[in-house]
Amino acid sequence: MNNPGRSRPVRALFFICFALCYCSFVYAGNNCLLDLSSKNWRILSDSGWPGASSGAIEETGKKGLAVKLDYFLEATKEWPWPEIDFFVPFKQTMDFSKFKGVRLDISGVEGNEIYFYFLSLDGNLGSAKPLMHRVLLTGRRQQIDLPFSSFLIARDWYPRNPGYSRVREWDKIQSFGLHLKGKSGEKGSLCIFKAELLKSIPPEPYNIERMRSAPPEHRPIYFKGNASGKAEAEIVIDCRPAGKKISPYLFGANWGVWLGLPEKNKAVPLGVKMLRAGGPFMDRFDWGNSRYTFPGSNKEIIMTSLDEFILYCRSINAEPLIQVNALGFTNDAAALVRYLNKDKGYNVRFFEIGNEPFIWHKTHFDVQKKPVSDEEYFEAFKKIAIALKKAQNETGTGQEIKIFAPSFTMEDASQSQIAEFLKKCRDFENDASRNPEKIKVLDCLSVHYFPSFIDLGSMQNKENLPYATESVQNWWNAGYVNSYDSSLPKNASSGLLPKLKKLIDENYPGTELGLTEFGIESQSMVSYAPLTKVIYLADLYGILAREGLDYSMQFCLNSSDQNVALIDDLDNITPLYYPFSLYANNFRGRMLNASTTIPEKLNVYACKNGVGTVIMVVNKEKRPYVSAVRIKTKKQTAGFLHQFPALSLTCFNIKEQGSKFAGDCWEYGEKQLN
Repeated sequence: MNNPGRSRPVRALFFICFALCYCSFVYAGNNCLLDLSSKNWRILSDSGWPGASSGAIEETGKKGLAVKLDYFLEATKEWPWPEIDFFVPFKQTMDFSKFKGVRLDISGVEGNEIYFYFLSLDGNLGSAKPLMHRVLLTGRRQQIDLPFSSFLIARDWYPRNPGYSRVREWDKIQSFGLHLKGKSGEKGSLCIFKAELLKSIPPEPYNIERMRSAPPEHRPIYFKGNASGKAEAEIVIDCRPAGKKISPYLFGANWGVWLGLPEKNKAVPLGVKMLRAGGPFMDRFDWGNSRYTFPGSNKEIIMTSLDEFILYCRSINAEPLIQVNALGFTNDAAALVRYLNKDKGYNVRFFEIGNEPFIWHKTHFDVQKKPVSDEEYFEAFKKIAIALKKAQNETGTGQEIKIFAPSFTMEDASQSQIAEFLKKCRDFENDASRNPEKIKVLDCLSVHYFPSFIDLGSMQNKENLPYATESVQNWWNAGYVNSYDSSLPKNASSGLLPKLKKLIDENYPGTELGLTEFGIESQSMVSYAPLTKVIYLADLYGILAREGLDYSMQFCLNSSDQNVALIDDLDNITPLYYPFSLYANNFRGRMLNASTTIPEKLNVYACKNGVGTVIMVVNKEKRPYVSAVRIKTKKQTAGFLHQFPALSLTCFNIKEQGSKFAGDCWEYGEKQLN
């Protein structure tokens, strides 16, 4: 079942109240050791929100040096995203401007990511501003050098503090600490053996991106004639009959609306084609003042404005999709369209009405006490859809808008419910008495799907790589019987995309199909081995293109949950960034017929992108395969031998140059992640 946990914020640390305690310094040459005595530490459960996490502090070595921080994370109904802070406040504001960074000697649970932070007094607002750095723990003792220049202001702090100083003010430091987030029931320990302020930074400072993964391996390729030599498999690409066009909006993503927007130097190379401002928080969002609330809380939170979001989308060459509030919070949809497209001239063309309305009683339990019926949602939906389209006509731009709805969660929706919604849309459009202007209220059926391969009882991972790579067939293969994905009925055939397309054809022909949220695992902070998601998604992207999906938006572009993010909340690239960027920047144009002699071991997808042929090969096995790759064009057949690494995505971008072929090859997978 989908959970608002996937829209998971890390709250800003400015809620911390500073106790008057003294933290002494010990100078070691030009550097400075921070006093780690247990008496100095304070614990804050869930940054002031109604969480239930707990912690303890004990010294493990010489007084003032090593300290052990024990934690137990626990969620509540009001706050399902547990986290905890261990911090040391200073008696007075400290000036660290003469230092260049901090060296940590630390250990913790393998694979966990934590934040080391300083709270600086903001020069404009006078409030505490979190300066943060992410650290990936290895399970062993680590010495980590963190330059002050690579600390960033917390991405969930600055949208909520208009007028803040963009300067990282190292001369106004009030405290330092560690921030940890995770899933409910998680427990463990962090050990800090030393924290040392540095006058200079070594030439190889800590880089979490390199810790997570190496980038794809890139090299040029040249070949002529046919492949020769011993091959274990054959891949054939037929370039002569170009097939259906790949949607220009296929490689989209969701913006983490509780955060600020990531830096463009990371987002532009990603190649995202559509960016959705959606999710449960947008159901509670008032676009007039850019504020929203959390379930069970009256505290208003400031969000990045829609103006800034739209301008950001255009600057990274992505189209915005804006979710319209349908839950009943203050929000005039028609006025929004007039503001965006008439007053501002943004020419926003895509709108979605509500987010997962049929589970509002779970995600918005404070305002929606019981499940929404199909009829209740449809009545609200049609009113908003008509208002949106009439308002767009009033703009005088001549540009039509497209309405997406209702973001069915495939874990909960039945085929009959989807069919009934489509029928209601069709019947309303054709009913002259109710709809004399014959307004088409639905342009795109939107759905969400998050396969899950964890044990639902313990919420722990099992060895899920082979289960996940096999289960990608749930998306397209009507003959495949689901054995492992707990989000869909077990021991039943799936063929998800063909079934959805059939429902559209039978009940509201001409409607597009959009996957406005997808990923692996809807629960927050569930740690899969990155390779599992990399291989699953690398295969899925090709399937979405081959099956002719009109829109897809991965969850999500940026998040504090590094397990789902393409870019984390401090602008660090995650392993999921690389397969997405290889597809988004190369896989476009028209599909080509591609075949492989060992399907579901080596899967292949190909397209003609206008300047060349792009071939994506996914090796889903734990061993490499030497394969002959043959390309058939109108003039000739050429080929080459290639060894596809174990558990990898290989991307070829090939151009025909007379009788020769040349191009580029990128490979990403197990080798880079290890």
